Amino acid sequence: MPVEWTRGYLDQGIELSSFPSSDVYWWDREVLEMFMQYGTKYFRKEAIWDFDWTMAAQRIYGGAAQRISDPRKPFDKLMHRLLRTTQPFARNPLMKILEKLFFLLVRW
Repeated sequence: MPVEWTRGYLDQGIELSSFPSSDVYWWDREVLEMFMQYGTKYFRKEAIWDFDWTMAAQRIYGGAAQRISDPRKPFDKLMHRLLRTTQPFARNPLMKILEKLFFLLVRW
């Protein structure tokens, strides 16, 4: 990022180049609590399963945390892959039409 963009902040003594890092964030705890409340299957269509939720649970709740497994079936994983692949073309009118037709056919 060009320094000119942030010079005003730097002149005011506001540091923008370093951010605190954490192994677990507040939203991880929120998601884990929703897993406990609704079950993981409820969230199978959400694109959140590339994260190690078991490790997050162990960091938050300790070593006795239960294993959290990906509830998606192979078809769900395929759909997530399709969406991730077509996302860069989401504004393309042809892609919108094809995607709508596809989802009408598969009723996912």
